[in-house]
Amino acid sequence: PKEPRPFKFHAMWVSHPDFLKIVSEAWHSQSQGSPMFTFCLKLKSVKAALRKWNLTGYGDIHANISITRKKLLDLQGQLQLAPLNEDLILREKAARVDYSQALQAENMMARQKAKQFWLSQG
Repeated sequence: PKEPRPFKFHAMWVSHPDFLKIVSEAWHSQSQGSPMFTFCLKLKSVKAALRKWNLTGYGDIHANISITRKKLLDLQGQLQLAPLNEDLILREKAARVDYSQALQAENMMARQKAKQFWLSQG
């Protein structure tokens, strides 16, 4: 049988606006038993919620960068043809923000991996 992958906390999650809501909802799930048992159940609940949210909220970061970059370039191409179109201007601005956030998430993940490598390899 395949061994489950260890849980890894990603620093990029903290900068996401939904992070605290996800953790809070998972933490406040109902459980009964001794305080230590309840604590363990809450940690497991948070872990499961973060894993699920990572797949839906971030997915494949590299693919997300490609998608957001393509969307931004498409909108910028359309803006060259119609530079005064207010709708295109707003959509391009939003696409720029999405692309910037995707790059920032990738950068944070790369820094975290480099730090882990440095700590383990020296």
